[in-house]
Amino acid sequence: MDNKPRFIICPYCGQTIPPVERCTRCGGYLEQLSRQATQIAMGPWFIRDEANPFLPGCSYELLIKQIQAQKITLDTVLRGPSTNQFWAPARFVPGVGHWLGVCHRCGVEVNPLDSSCPDCGTGFPSYFDRDQLGLLFPTAESAASAQRNLRSKQVAASGLQSAKAKMNLFPPSFGDQTESSSQASPASPPSPPSLSSSPPPAPSSQDVAAGKGSPLLSFAQTNGNAAAAPSPTSKAPPKTIELIDARPGAIIRRPPAPSAATPPATPTARPSWLPQKLRSWPWLVLAGVGLAAGVLLLARWLA
Repeated sequence: MDNKPRFIICPYCGQTIPPVERCTRCGGYLEQLSRQATQIAMGPWFIRDEANPFLPGCSYELLIKQIQAQKITLDTVLRGPSTNQFWAPARFVPGVGHWLGVCHRCGVEVNPLDSSCPDCGTGFPSYFDRDQLGLLFPTAESAASAQRNLRSKQVAASGLQSAKAKMNLFPPSFGDQTESSSQASPASPPSPPSLSSSPPPAPSSQDVAAGKGSPLLSFAQTNGNAAAAPSPTSKAPPKTIELIDARPGAIIRRPPAPSAATPPATPTARPSWLPQKLRSWPWLVLAGVGLAAGVLLLARWLA
């Protein structure tokens, strides 16, 4: 009887794969050295990557290396201890924005080695603690106290909503309509990738022996946020991203997308009973004078 499992779980991304040496989804090697290298690179910083959305977080040191390698830009979405694990653009993240050359508070250009902003005086903190998530309520006591405070606010808000409903002066909010519509028609889950897909190109034997088969260390090849090199024959239009206010917890209000510009309508010529050569103003003046003279002669003849 063969005790070899038919499928295993990738320890990096959680994908169900056949018992192979390398994950067909994230490209991480499953041998011991690559697992240890992944544990060394782990940390509380998570980078939003649609290609590999289930990878573990990375350390602050690895995050800085990716910034220096230009794999993380001002518009890369990430979360970490300084955002209380809420997603935010890198330009607004404390401890990250100044490494990208801007102050996370006022947005002026700064030196990555500065300890504070020369314009607004905001300090640039560092987060080298690998086991600190930066949670707003890190202990059970603080979480319980926050939960009691939240319940009291919910009770007060429900009483206010019931009073408004009795007065019948306030229509339902747009958020309630959106929530009800989303519950009425739930989105279908995405289909998992095929297990028979071809694996990514294998690294050299020296890299595997050095434990470089970690998907975290191959962020440059797998990160969806990294911009691909433009083709010399095709010139893509520049991508513009409008950021109104994307700080953690802020309400983002974006203006409606402008509609496609329609070409101006061609003015149509008004029909006229005059001949083409009589439509200029000198001929119209002469015609008016002749008509006035004819009316005067007719009035004198009738008199």
